[in-house]
Amino acid sequence: MHKNYLFVVLFVLLGIIDGVAQKKQATKASPFELGLQIPISYNLYHRYQGPTYLGTSGNTLQERAGQLLNILPGLGAGIWLGQPRYYTISLDAQIEYKPFSLRMGEFRGLGAYAIPILMRVQVPFWRTKGLALVGQLGGGVQLSQMNLYARPSNVDQLSLSSTIVGEFAVGVLVGWDGGQPAWQLDVFTRIGRGRDRATSTNIGLRLTALIRIIKGSYISTIN
Repeated sequence: MHKNYLFVVLFVLLGIIDGVAQKKQATKASPFELGLQIPISYNLYHRYQGPTYLGTSGNTLQERAGQLLNILPGLGAGIWLGQPRYYTISLDAQIEYKPFSLRMGEFRGLGAYAIPILMRVQVPFWRTKGLALVGQLGGGVQLSQMNLYARPSNVDQLSLSSTIVGEFAVGVLVGWDGGQPAWQLDVFTRIGRGRDRATSTNIGLRLTALIRIIKGSYISTIN
């Protein structure tokens, strides 16, 4: 069932791409740009719930953990392609480590990490020279693991679990008309669901450096 969420996200992404592509048919086309991106994320809040499993006594268990204001940033890398005047498509992966993630009410161990791998479509909804307000819609998969250390003797080490995730973000992009690199600051919400009632929720901030590899001619024509 959870695979249907990925199909829905991909369908919406393709709809956005088709819409902006039709919009730019009425104007002069510009070459695509290609570049690298280096995202640094900060989780204001996260909550993970693993898949249900059978405990040693035969009863059904489900681990969960969360944390406010993580002390460590998430780091990653990716690529982007498109025409920032109209839209960009990006693919990146990050690793996020939460050393104090825990289950409230019943101590089951400390620590969690996540590896989100997402494709995103970005569209500017307001822009001027060197500055743009943008919206993002993305989807992909997130791998996570909880209770990494300091587990009580009756708590087993959980295996890596996965959720199909969708993400929405809004942000500010600066330096996109020629600066190297350009910088973007986003506020994002990422929600996922996996097999056996596994879920994931992340809310946070993301700062991304955008480095052009192939530079398009659109830069000289931005209003």
